[in-house]
Amino acid sequence: MTSAVRRLTTRPWLLVPIGFIIALLLVEFTVRVATHSVFTGQTSGDSNVDVDPLLGRVPKAGVSLHHRQGFDINIVEHGTRSNGSEPAQAEQPLTLAVGDSFAFGDGVDDEDSWPAILERLSGQRVVNAAVPGFGLDQAVLRAEQLAPVYTPETIIVSFIPHDVLRCEIALDHRSRLQLDAIHGRDRSRHAAQDDPPRRSNEPGRLPSNPGRSS
Repeated sequence: MTSAVRRLTTRPWLLVPIGFIIALLLVEFTVRVATHSVFTGQTSGDSNVDVDPLLGRVPKAGVSLHHRQGFDINIVEHGTRSNGSEPAQAEQPLTLAVGDSFAFGDGVDDEDSWPAILERLSGQRVVNAAVPGFGLDQAVLRAEQLAPVYTPETIIVSFIPHDVLRCEIALDHRSRLQLDAIHGRDRSRHAAQDDPPRRSNEPGRLPSNPGRSS
């Protein structure tokens, strides 16, 4: 029996903090899997995003990133993602794709996101307007915001179950703010999170640790 095992058997109380630490690590891993951020994470700065009063943070047009894991991200007009250097065979009819990091293509090059692949397969332009971290409500609002700009024939709203949960979190937050207003409680602590309340989250964050940016 090793000395480490012997200490655990003679001091069983050590199992409690060890078990607690293991539980925290499992929770952290589960959250990262659920939010699709196991490897890439999110940035801590705002230099690559613009703040939209309705949506929260959206990617900033003109930003180019090369992630140290080897993939490139290029943001073009209206905060949409480039589909690569090869232009679409036809500009119309146009498809507008909105959603979260899965539609955005987090972790892959511009030309390897599914909107870019759909553009090549269909031969028609597909605008990738997805934003990492967006909930389903924000994706729909993003589509409504850009529909007059692009006049798409088709709009694809891509989402996963967790995006619906983000909507529930927003609704709970709105309810708390309304109760504060009704009962006259101090709302100064919510000043940065006021209507629309959901937008205090961190959508629009591009993957962290870029090798270069411009």
